[in-house]
Amino acid sequence: MTERILATRPATEGDFDFVWSIYLDAVRPMIEPKLDRVWDDADERERFRSIWQPAVAHIITLDAQPIGWGAASISDDQVVIGHLYLDKDHRGKGYG
Repeated sequence: MTERILATRPATEGDFDFVWSIYLDAVRPMIEPKLDRVWDDADERERFRSIWQPAVAHIITLDAQPIGWGAASISDDQVVIGHLYLDKDHRGKGYG
């Protein structure tokens, strides 16, 4: 069996479409039923763009291919994971 390489890299503005697609797939089914308005992809994309901070985000890669993204803050005594999203094809495989 070939060893797979799981890694991260800093996110950039150029990753926006990728992170939005992962976020949309993971979050819409949970949030949409609770909204007091109709979900509109374009509006939600702009809301997401206003809060997404690539400077603190990381892209998760498997064999150099992006499979998810997340953010964490690391100090001397703790790691706090702010969020973690994986592409649906890579969920449940222990990558999180």
